[in-house]
Amino acid sequence: MQTVWRKVGKVKEAHGLRGDLWIFIFSKDVSWSNELREFGLGPDSENPEPTVHQVEKVKAFKEGLLLKPAEIFDRTQAEKLKGQMFYVAENLFQSEPGDTIYLSEILNFEVWDQTASCRGKITAFSSNQAQDLLVVTKTEGGLAEIPFVEDFIVEMDYQNKKIIMKLPEGLWDLLSL
Repeated sequence: MQTVWRKVGKVKEAHGLRGDLWIFIFSKDVSWSNELREFGLGPDSENPEPTVHQVEKVKAFKEGLLLKPAEIFDRTQAEKLKGQMFYVAENLFQSEPGDTIYLSEILNFEVWDQTASCRGKITAFSSNQAQDLLVVTKTEGGLAEIPFVEDFIVEMDYQNKKIIMKLPEGLWDLLSL
């Protein structure tokens, strides 16, 4: 099976003398890094076919990772990789039942209200620094940003790809972009 790659960061610079890389992670969340066995480096692309590297060691560092590729042996080799996009396998971002979900798992889910009306589809994500926001393309046109908070979620139906939400009255109209 072919690996589906997701761009999650960028090589910031070489670190140390033995070929370690400092990888800046866009989301700053590296909770998945303990599962990382291989990664890809390459140009910024919608359909990447990065050069695959094996992980020798990895640890959280600043706003990303310090990572030692098994195939890189010195700083000179590592410095040539500066600026490359950092890709990881999409399957790293699948939560287990009971775990906190990754937002990408609900991309393209429909958002329903409690009156059984479909309000739109989740097409992107944003943040207001206090919480994650679901960017919803509304069924009547336009966009809305909905705070993705537990108090608003009634049910998450993974099988039917929909989220039922209970928003405070009038909030839907206020959230329109």
